[in-house]
Amino acid sequence: MRILTNKETGELIEAQSDATEGTLIANAVAAGMSASDVVESVVSDEEYAALRKSMEPKPVISVSPWQIRKALTVTNLRDSVEAAVAASDQNTRDAWQYATAFVRDDPLVIAMRESLGKTVEEIDALFELAASL
Repeated sequence: MRILTNKETGELIEAQSDATEGTLIANAVAAGMSASDVVESVVSDEEYAALRKSMEPKPVISVSPWQIRKALTVTNLRDSVEAAVAASDQNTRDAWQYATAFVRDDPLVIAMRESLGKTVEEIDALFELAASL
């Protein structure tokens, strides 16, 4: 399988099983992309399947306030989060106190992740833990 990916993001742009070398780059250039922004490569069917799977959107995880607080306690993050919330604006404090659910991709969750210096993977794991409780 010959694939074309974005050099910067790794995002799959095109794939063809019978393309010859240079075909996918030519297609990208014809579509208005710069040849220097893409990478054409050959991958096995297994690698292609794994790439496709990694690009599938993750399901939105929504957890209850009890679940997120329990997960934060288990991971020793609760004190840090509560301190950050206490130092935040009224809207953030209200959201923490009165939310009926916490959604993984909510702007408040993203802002809190950034303020605590956590990675996307760490927050994904936190929400997966919370959902399991």
